[in-house]
Amino acid sequence: MATSDRGSADPVLVTGATGNQGGAVARALLAEGRPVRALVRDPSSAAARALATAGATLVRGDLDDSASLKEAVTGPARCSRWRPPTTRT
Repeated sequence: MATSDRGSADPVLVTGATGNQGGAVARALLAEGRPVRALVRDPSSAAARALATAGATLVRGDLDDSASLKEAVTGPARCSRWRPPTTRT
């Protein structure tokens, strides 16, 4: 992240926010004071509630459901997306 981007009021959409990698990204951004919009499948899960308590805005959605992504992608200036590597056989 460029120094000039720090402190920006534009939210960052973090996909996979309740997982290990996405959660780490979301927590790091929140620790820097950046607004985070966390894409979660289940806002009532413990991991999602912890993100909300830390200051993230939760948005229910699933990457496999394009209609559910409409609200999530409205507004964020940036997006952090992590996808597990695929295994080649």
